[in-house]
Amino acid sequence: MFEGQFFDNINSENLPHIVEIVGRSNLTDSEQILVSLNDYTKTLLPLTAAFLGIGSDGHTASLFPRFEELFFNPNLFFRVDRPSEPFSRISVSANVITETPQIFFLVSGSEKQSVMRTILEIPNKKDILPVQKILRKAKGKIVFLCDREALAF
Repeated sequence: MFEGQFFDNINSENLPHIVEIVGRSNLTDSEQILVSLNDYTKTLLPLTAAFLGIGSDGHTASLFPRFEELFFNPNLFFRVDRPSEPFSRISVSANVITETPQIFFLVSGSEKQSVMRTILEIPNKKDILPVQKILRKAKGKIVFLCDREALAF
């Protein structure tokens, strides 16, 4: 099924774009990297698919609980500084994700049981988790690919 939905549809007219942000780049300042990333990726929109994970706290794409004011950021990418971490993260705006026609969540591990239970058993109540905000506003197809441990409840 997975192969039929994706790999069979790749041809010379719709090759995937791989964006290398740091690696070979000479940019070292996080603000320069963000400006470059935002400028370059505008040419790649709209996305055709997004592959995302879900954290045990319900975050996805570095969209964390208690940072909801940043989710629907006007920039495509933005910096997230969490007091509990000694580093910055770069997140993609929820606007980009929710406009994507196909969103795939790859979920594994027993530590994700609580999150998956909340998603599946409380879908119509208030958005409790960051991922639920994405699910509620998504305009495209959503697919969850989970291992047994993530759904063992």
